[in-house]
Amino acid sequence: MKEFSIENQGANSYLVYEVDAEEKLDAISLGMLTGNRIRGLAATSFMQLDDRKFIRFNITAKITADQFFSRPVTKKSFLGVFSGIADALISAEDYMLDPRSLILDLNEIFTDVSTGESELICLPIEDRKSDRDPKQFLKETMFGAQFDPSEDGSYVTKILNYLNGNTAFSPMDFKGLLEDIKKEEKLQEKAERRQESALSGGTEASLFPESAGSGIGNGNGSGSGSVSASYSSYHPASAAPLSASPASSAEPEESTEESVDIPEDIPKEERISLFYLLQHYNGDRAKQYMAQQKQLKARKAALKQASQPASGKQKQKQKQKSFGFSVPGLGGGEQNKAAAPQKANGGAPKADFGFQVPGRAPAPAAESRNPAPQKETAPPPKAGAPIGQNSTLNFGETTVLGGGAGIGETTVLSHTERPDAPKSPFLIRLKNNERIPINKPVFRLGKEKSFVDYLISDNGAISRSHANIVGRNGSYYVVDNNSTNHTFLNGKMLESNVETALEDGSRIRLGNEDFEFKLL
Repeated sequence: MKEFSIENQGANSYLVYEVDAEEKLDAISLGMLTGNRIRGLAATSFMQLDDRKFIRFNITAKITADQFFSRPVTKKSFLGVFSGIADALISAEDYMLDPRSLILDLNEIFTDVSTGESELICLPIEDRKSDRDPKQFLKETMFGAQFDPSEDGSYVTKILNYLNGNTAFSPMDFKGLLEDIKKEEKLQEKAERRQESALSGGTEASLFPESAGSGIGNGNGSGSGSVSASYSSYHPASAAPLSASPASSAEPEESTEESVDIPEDIPKEERISLFYLLQHYNGDRAKQYMAQQKQLKARKAALKQASQPASGKQKQKQKQKSFGFSVPGLGGGEQNKAAAPQKANGGAPKADFGFQVPGRAPAPAAESRNPAPQKETAPPPKAGAPIGQNSTLNFGETTVLGGGAGIGETTVLSHTERPDAPKSPFLIRLKNNERIPINKPVFRLGKEKSFVDYLISDNGAISRSHANIVGRNGSYYVVDNNSTNHTFLNGKMLESNVETALEDGSRIRLGNEDFEFKLL
């Protein structure tokens, strides 16, 4: 098929097809396209200059589906693309257009990057009709797409099962399948929001309005709000008092702590979780859940009270007995005194610690009868001298141990000093001098947060996917993506979807936002 061209006129971008003299126009289809705004199809206009005829399709602020699928897509975006294709096939039947006039090619399908909504090109030329099977095209698109791994991919299976079925392909049935998947997603989102709001509600009364003020645990057992006695109230079982005793004490200590009755624990298999309650909510379960929570809180409080030390004096005694040496500020106990070895001449005790204790004089080192000869230790290097040399330290480079200047070693050039080193590209946003590293083969610029690599959210003149910086074999190019306010290079407006070479220092303007391209 003959190639399309791109035309920028004012704030609009058009995909243009010039009709050859020997090609025959489908006048009825052309009238339907130009006289109606048809769902799923790009807005179409016809223009004739002397003997030359042109069909133009408005593709402003959209990118090709092929570009859109170059990275993983979300469920919402993918369903938007397929819904657009289904809408185009349905509209072709409604407006008496030949479905073979639709161009089923990802390079000729144009997509809104924020929603995934897509529009197809309908070319009303008698000799340019295609027999491509829509069902096969959709399957090939799915096999080539990358899906967001963080999402539930069950919708992909449902669509593939439909496309692989033996039934004849129906655009209406396919659209219905997509709508059912969207409804399921909305219901799931609504349930998740409801659960989040319930979890952040704050009080049990706001969580379970049915049970507020209903007198839980009244024990009357009447009506649907009655709760079993085991959960509505608890009867503390007699438990042995717990006492806190020092872990390092060898002698039993008398506990001054009062006995604490600890409620019986609720078996895990009988507990109701909040998640289960939200999924299977009713008034009885809400009351039972609240009664369980009260009993569990009472048990935790009793266990906490039982585990506390009896008094501060016992706690200090524990600390003293747990050390193997005297600590400044704490008196050394008899145990420490007995453990310290004495000299035969009655001198100060030897310090058998591995460190110097503050407040005590250092013990003299023990002398050996046959002292081993000590090796001479080389003096430390002078301040400002590198290892092995008397020159200045260089903290920006790595010094090879044992080497230095003047003894034949080769100095290794840094990465940026090598003449063949690849240069790193980046943009400078002149508005705030922000440095933007270009770290992907196709670097996207625009204001759609979920799609671009650099977000320009503070400028309304920027399109959702305004332009790309493309790197290939060490060269870099800028491409305008049918933006509303266009892209300029060194003051010249660029043709959309055409790669234009960049050089170090090139000035790029997106709408009214200026950038400088740099290579270092």
